[in-house]
Amino acid sequence: MEYINLTTEELNIARRKIMSYLQTGLQSENPQILIVTGPIASGKTTLIRKYYADNHVWIDAGRIFIDLINSEHLSAANAAELTDLIGMLTLDLAVIEKRNIVIEMLATDESKLNEIINSFTDQAYDVKLIRISSSPEECYRNTLKREADSMSSFFSEDKIYKWISEVLRIPVKSY
Repeated sequence: MEYINLTTEELNIARRKIMSYLQTGLQSENPQILIVTGPIASGKTTLIRKYYADNHVWIDAGRIFIDLINSEHLSAANAAELTDLIGMLTLDLAVIEKRNIVIEMLATDESKLNEIINSFTDQAYDVKLIRISSSPEECYRNTLKREADSMSSFFSEDKIYKWISEVLRIPVKSY
């Protein structure tokens, strides 16, 4: 992990965000990881918001990034740097504290998905995979209705995979 220089204000923002994201994840001796997959704009975020956001730590780089810009009024560059730190530390603490976690992915790379499943299984997580199917037409209609404060998992999947790789010590492979 690279070291970054943070101001006291940025460090306090990171602490507040991490603690707020962790509050939603229930702790359990048998924690659960939900991996919601599907095409772009198939309804992954909507499903998570509706059914899982209140009792799982939601690890989503796009959501963290937008939250930092909207609620903390950070520049895109500062938000990007803090997103990486907040996402990785939130995931790390969620795993250490055995909290339920939810992530969303396109999951077009089966080998990466299998690495994630196996790594969480090794951490005694109950892995649930939810695959959403949507027609291209439905995904297109959903894209047109997308709110300005949402970001496709297309843009955040590599970041989430990186965080999981570092937290759960998956050997990094080049694809």
